[in-house]
Amino acid sequence: MSMKSFQSPLKVEGVRHEVSGRLVGDRLEAVVDGASVVSTVRHPGPGEIVLFEDGRRCRAIVARRGDKWLVSIGGRTVEIARADALDDLGGAAAVEEPFAVSPMAGLLTKVHVAVGASVPKGAPLFAVEAMKMEYVVKADRDVVVAEVRHAAGARVDLGAPVVVFR
Repeated sequence: MSMKSFQSPLKVEGVRHEVSGRLVGDRLEAVVDGASVVSTVRHPGPGEIVLFEDGRRCRAIVARRGDKWLVSIGGRTVEIARADALDDLGGAAAVEEPFAVSPMAGLLTKVHVAVGASVPKGAPLFAVEAMKMEYVVKADRDVVVAEVRHAAGARVDLGAPVVVFR
């Protein structure tokens, strides 16, 4: 039986949380900001985690975006990053991905950029909608667009590259 222990401060939407625990087989035993969490964990597919706690079921879709993780739970997507890694880097991204990915499966409602465009950090790249919730993906640094892989109206999967950078 495999066991993985973890301890890390995390930032969720700019708020720092203390998280520690261990995963033994399919049992998660964790402490989040002093509160105990015990769950059974299942991995039904790539990028998907299902937690079972006291008869309740919670499904999360997870995708990596640079040095952060996008986690979608109950129709809401949040960004999670290791707080200590961001503090060490002064907030700069540790990994610069050569593309921007969809944070959830859904309909690509808008593409704000075109091939060859210079896009400043923080400018919108595209928007994805699912279950009446829209998530606008913004440039995490200054980029030049090399390729737009999907047009508005296309269905995209979680983690699918939509805009590729030079």
